[in-house]
Amino acid sequence: MIDLIPFVDKYQTHRGGYSVFLRCTCAACGHPLFVYQKDGPGPLLRCYWNRIRINIGAGMDDGLSCSACERQLGELFQYKDGRPAFALNEDALKTEEMGESVVLDILDAKSKPAFH
Repeated sequence: MIDLIPFVDKYQTHRGGYSVFLRCTCAACGHPLFVYQKDGPGPLLRCYWNRIRINIGAGMDDGLSCSACERQLGELFQYKDGRPAFALNEDALKTEEMGESVVLDILDAKSKPAFH
């Protein structure tokens, strides 16, 4: 089960005390990748490993990639505070702010078997 309550920790408090969920898709092919919890204002420059809340179609072995078009989206590195993160390539992702009800719809769709 995935906890949809935003993480509240020292990082969120430092970045303004609020979080939003972002639907992240591949900028090249539009494939849905993941739901990300972003803390504070400003553009998304890096994705912290523990803030990727629902992985839909992202490869995360050696770096961040799209499982549909195999485009490399970012490199795995250790941020200066020790947290693992992905440094995003410029224009790698499209993001859209989403509410909790949309997150629940994504979870519901992921739990249903795909028949081809």
